[in-house]
Amino acid sequence: MRLKDKILIGYLAMVLLLVAMGVLGLLAMRSIQGEFESALSRTYPVIESLQHLRLQANRVTLGIVGERPLTARAGQSEALHALQAAASRYHALVRRTFPDEREMAARIRLEAEALASDLRDLAQPDVALAVGDRRLLRERSQRHLEALESLVDQAMAGERAELGEHRQEVLAHATRARLRLMALGAVAAVLALVGGWWLTRRITRPVERLREATEQVGRGEFDARVRDSGHDELNVLAESFDHMTAELAETVVSRDDLEAVVEAISDGLLVVSPEGVIERANSAMRVMCHGALEGPLAGRSVEEVFECGEGRAHLLGDYFLQEGFECTIRSDEETPRRVSVTATMIRGGDGIRGWVMLVRDRRGRSAVPGAGHARQLAGPEAIREHLATRLSVLEWRGRNVGVLVIGLERRGELEQMLGQQVCEGLVARIAERIRTVLRPDDAVADWSEESLAVVLEDVASPRDMVSIGDTLVAALDQPFLIGAHEVRLTVSVGMSCAPQHGQQAEVLLACAETALRCVRADGTRRCMMYAESGGRGSTRRVRSGR
Repeated sequence: MRLKDKILIGYLAMVLLLVAMGVLGLLAMRSIQGEFESALSRTYPVIESLQHLRLQANRVTLGIVGERPLTARAGQSEALHALQAAASRYHALVRRTFPDEREMAARIRLEAEALASDLRDLAQPDVALAVGDRRLLRERSQRHLEALESLVDQAMAGERAELGEHRQEVLAHATRARLRLMALGAVAAVLALVGGWWLTRRITRPVERLREATEQVGRGEFDARVRDSGHDELNVLAESFDHMTAELAETVVSRDDLEAVVEAISDGLLVVSPEGVIERANSAMRVMCHGALEGPLAGRSVEEVFECGEGRAHLLGDYFLQEGFECTIRSDEETPRRVSVTATMIRGGDGIRGWVMLVRDRRGRSAVPGAGHARQLAGPEAIREHLATRLSVLEWRGRNVGVLVIGLERRGELEQMLGQQVCEGLVARIAERIRTVLRPDDAVADWSEESLAVVLEDVASPRDMVSIGDTLVAALDQPFLIGAHEVRLTVSVGMSCAPQHGQQAEVLLACAETALRCVRADGTRRCMMYAESGGRGSTRRVRSGR
């Protein structure tokens, strides 16, 4: 469930609780009001009938037996009839609504009928009563009236007491309803607090874990994971963060590993600030400057370390330097060390953040017997794939890649003289001697039955290919000992260089083979560079190494 849906459901639950409380309160108040109205509807008619009965009894009695009769003789009969009707109505109400008060109602009715009987005897005009009898009837009527009023008072007191009981009961019901509503409100408040706490916790806990994981990633701990469960937006964010850290863990090395890689680079590496001040130098760069500069390299400007030639005033500029720039390390020596520098700009959101400079010693390739620097590859396909890989990074590295095809002129004669097995061992020794002249990032492999192929990883300039060819020829001119015999070889070297002669492996190898055929046809040179002029496929011979 999405987070906004959870929040919406929480608000809806709160609204429903409030509505439920309001509805329950309204129903409770209506129930209490109904009970009270029911009690009033049963009690008030009885009380009214009692009051009416008393009023009727007093009016009839005063109207008939008073010193001055208030009721005319024509209306006395109707008054007596109304008195009896009032008593009968009260009796009927009691029997219908309060069956337990029928005895009191019967007594009141009897007293009313007795009063009405005495008053009727007094009110008869055609009956002559003695003075004593009339006085006796009056006294008896007065007693019946007093008894009737006393009974009415008792009945009304009972009705009022019952009405008070109903009122107390209604108030008790109202109190209980109020307590229920308060309890429901408390439960709603608790539920709201618990729901708010749960929702807040549900939001803040993943955010807190995400913050902690972010801090771990900032410290280089790329195995940090949030691992949240659910299907809302926070879970999607946690899954995205875990996916990001997983990819970082696969693609980013730790700072210690990076430090080890920087120190293991065989070429010099400098990190330069935007102002041109060296901030970091690896061990290879420190070894390269040993004896030429005293003190640490960090803190020096680039101009203090390198001397630019060819009229160039500054080594660094506001562009991406992709081509190795030749210069020398400043020193007091008669022959300063020539190096090749490639600077790569580090850009940031606020502009240039500095440069990374790769420094390579131009004096590198020389015959060092037994060193075994270069890589030995297995056959033409391996050297072709290796060359294609080197060419794929040629554009952004800004360096040259050299290709040499070394022809063994007497391979057939040697096989006849020494045998095929011994000759193959000799070719392996030739390849091993070639490896001693090359750098660790160069490679050599068998190219054909009478030739070897060499790929030079990093060449500062095509002009350097000639000196490299000379070095190889000089190294292979040294005799090979096979048993008690010395074997001398005659070799020819054809050379090509990328990107000058192309940027495809097949093209460069074909150019080197063409240069090798030109060397053999010339008969006077030992190594030759392929140079393209005019149209496609044409070749011309350039400077020879020997």
